[in-house]
Amino acid sequence: MVEAVTARGPVYLEVTLINGQNYSIPIGEGHSLAQELELFLHREGRYASEWVPLEMAGRELFVRYEQIVLVSPKA
Repeated sequence: MVEAVTARGPVYLEVTLINGQNYSIPIGEGHSLAQELELFLHREGRYASEWVPLEMAGRELFVRYEQIVLVSPKA
């Protein structure tokens, strides 16, 4: 079980791709950091498809799970 993290300001999951680039996944409305991480790890909710929604500099893109080498919570 992942513990909830309490923080002020933006909270997101940081994702590192196989090419070394880092992207973020903003926490969904009404979710805690722990809930969002659980959804990601179990491929549920908005992570149920083969494509993961990512953001970088206000730009949204989608990558396949196979391209992700690391995911970590950031508060």
